[in-house]
Amino acid sequence: MAYKHHGAKVEATIGHKVKVAQVELNRILAHPVPRPPQPMTFTPAFAPAKPHHTVAIAVTDLAYGIEGPDGQKRPLFSDVRFTLRQGERMLLVGPNGSGKTALLDLLAARRASTEGALFRPAHTVVGYLQQCFVCADPQETLFDFFRSDLSGSRKACEELLLSYQLFTFSEFRLPVCALSPGQQRKLMIAKLMATGANLLLLDEPTNYVSFPVLEAFERALANFPGVVAVSHDRRFIERFGAPVWKLWHGHLVPRVGSP
Repeated sequence: MAYKHHGAKVEATIGHKVKVAQVELNRILAHPVPRPPQPMTFTPAFAPAKPHHTVAIAVTDLAYGIEGPDGQKRPLFSDVRFTLRQGERMLLVGPNGSGKTALLDLLAARRASTEGALFRPAHTVVGYLQQCFVCADPQETLFDFFRSDLSGSRKACEELLLSYQLFTFSEFRLPVCALSPGQQRKLMIAKLMATGANLLLLDEPTNYVSFPVLEAFERALANFPGVVAVSHDRRFIERFGAPVWKLWHGHLVPRVGSP
C-alpha cells in the first residue's frame, strides 16, 4: 500500500512537470526568438571625380600665424612648399601644436594663409576628414548631416548611405550630437565617400574607428589617386606607404628616422 501511495505521488509529479514543459514549449514555438541579424560589412566605394590637370594641389612659401596672449601674431610655420600631382600621396607627421591641422585647413580653404600662395585646379574636388566632429546644430539628424551638400533625391541618398553598411535605416533619425565618437567618425567617412572627391585630406583618420572599419577603409585608400594624411599612428604610417614629411620648428622637411 505504501509503494502504491508513493508511486502515485511520483507519477502525479512527473505528469505535472510534463504539462508545464509542454506549455512552455508551445509558448516558445508560438513566439520564437528571432535569428540574430547578419553582421554589417563595411564596403568602401569611392568614386573620385575625373581630374583635368596633372597637379592636384601646390603651395608656395605658405605661412600661417596664430595670435598669442599678448595679441601679437606669431608664426606657426612658414616657407611651406610642395606640389602634389595627380595620383601622388604624402603623409604629415610632427609634434602636437606644430600646425599639421592648420596646414590641412589651409589646403581645404578652411583658413586663410598669412603669406604665400596655394594653387588648386578648378577640377580638384577636396574631401576633408577632420580630426574632430563639430556639432553645429543640436537638431540635425544623422541623415540630414550626410545629405547636406549632396545632390540627388532623398531616396537616392538613403540608398547610398545604406549601401556603405555603416548604419541601419532606423539610425537615420538619430541626432548627430548624441552619437558616440565612433558613430560620428563613421558618419564623416560615409560623407567623405559620397563627395566624389579626387583629393582626400585626412586628419588622424584612425581616431575612434573600429578595427574592421579601419581595415576596409585602409584598403580603399590604398588605391585612391591623391591623399594628404596626418597621423601619429605607426601602424597606419607603415601601411599607408607614402613619402613622410615632418613639420618641425616651423618648417616642412622630409622625415628622417622614426616619427
